[in-house]
Amino acid sequence: MAYTYKSIDPESGIMWCVRAVFLGDSYGLGDCLTYNDKDDRHGFNRDDNPLIEFYDMDSTAAKIMADENDIIAERGQFVSRYYLDTLNRTDWSQGGGLNLDGGVDRWSVSGEFMVKAMDAVNIETDYGHAKRVKSRETEDA
Repeated sequence: MAYTYKSIDPESGIMWCVRAVFLGDSYGLGDCLTYNDKDDRHGFNRDDNPLIEFYDMDSTAAKIMADENDIIAERGQFVSRYYLDTLNRTDWSQGGGLNLDGGVDRWSVSGEFMVKAMDAVNIETDYGHAKRVKSRETEDA
């Protein structure tokens, strides 16, 4: 089941919804797609590598469409999507942040926001535990 983390970015003041999409969960426009490993030629779609989606909950479009669309009312306006592995390659505590869409100035999140969001997502996905177990299995072999 998908997991959502909602918080305000302390630098921008924008409310964001960060959603982890696991194998078997719906995603995409109107949740019309299913995240699965059947069509994955590269090995990215795995149980331990959910999709991480970012939604702007404060956008004008989200506020206008929220009355007509339950998904937008719950999550906000879709902005961007990444694999968890990709986001975990960066040490967000070193500052910076993440530009989610270069065409819209407001669609960036701070390093401070990313630290908190990724902590929440990694705890929920047990990402750290899965990596430690995998590492331990390799050492024991």
